[in-house]
Formats: sequence, C-alpha cells, structure tokens
Amino acid sequence: MAHSLRIALLTLLPALVGCGGVQDLLDQLAGKPEARDSGASVPQPSISVPSGPQLFCITNVGHTLVAFSLAEHQVLPETRRYLDLDPVGPWFSGGYGYYLSRVETSGAGSNALIEFLPQSLAERRRLKFPVNSNPTALLLLPGHPGVAWVALRGSTFDNFATNAIAVVNLNAFTYSLADLNALSGPGGAIGTRVGGEALTSLAG
Repeated sequence: MAHSLRIALLTLLPALVGCGGVQDLLDQLAGKPEARDSGASVPQPSISVPSGPQLFCITNVGHTLVAFSLAEHQVLPETRRYLDLDPVGPWFSGGYGYYLSRVETSGAGSNALIEFLPQSLAERRRLKFPVNSNPTALLLLPGHPGVAWVALRGSTFDNFATNAIAVVNLNAFTYSLADLNALSGPGGAIGTRVGGEALTSLAG
C-alpha cells in the first residue's frame, strides 16, 4: 500500500505543480515563506539566541541564518531567520554580525552589506552598493578595527565597470571605492597580468 501511494504521489506531483513549481512546493513543505513580489516582506517572530558558544550558519539556497550550539552539538531550529537573496557570510566584528546580499535580482540589481544583532539575528543597518556590483566577500583588516574590504565583482551588464574594492568604515557605515580596473591596467599596481573582470575575490 505504501509503495502504491508513493508511486501515486510521484505521478501526481508534476501534474499538480507544473514543470517549474516542484521547488516552490518543496519550499512550502519545508516552511519557507511563499514567494511574493520583490518589495514584499515576510513577518518573522522575534528571536532570542541562547547564550553560550555558537556558530552561525548561512545557507545560500534556503536564504537562512541559523545558530549551531557548540555546547549541545546541534542546530537550534528556533533561531532560523530568513535573509535577503543570495546571502554570503556571516562575519563578526565589534559585537555585530554581517552578511552580503544581492538583495533583488531584477534589472535594478540592488546589493548590500547588512549588519545584524547576534543576540536576535535582527537587521540593524544596511549599506547599499552600486547597481550590478555583485559583492562576493568581506575581509576584516587585522590591526584596523572597524575597517573592512568588500570585493565587488562587477557584471557583464556594465562590462565590469563596477569591479572594485569597497573600503568600509563599519562604525560610520560608509564606504569608498578602490577601482580594480585601474589597478590592473597599464601602470597599475597589479600590472597587466590579469584583466579587471577576472579580479572577482579578495583572495585573487
């Protein structure tokens, strides 16, 4: 009976949700908020992260941030929080957490560094980067408290004109840009060994 039911479900699933709807259905069954327009927000209950040694994990596919208790050796599902699109991180400095996000994926291409409170995972501040700049990594500079570099990958939409390192003042939550295209061009500090479009990470 169970075998027959499984076959029936597998047969009916494509008919019910269509070719592109399987992932949406699985997301709903997993408790992921229903997709809406890019300006909509999903109410989330306030979270209180238990004290103690924690790891914070971000999943890019599920767009979630969740705490892992090192004392209990388990994920704390009650701390799960849904993030903006394409989250990367997290990083921590000065008592705050940070993650990068390509906030919305239409032609506007908004990008941001988002600061959150580790105690509640609630957003505190948001620093927006240029359209289509595609932030990929953050580096906290040793010996320079409150200063971080963010790698902006650029995009084919603007011929990688937004390739840069954003030098971020985490206290004032402002940034200035170091143009990687100029650094990699003739006479630049990096030289002509690689084009600006290939400089897509701080490690590179």
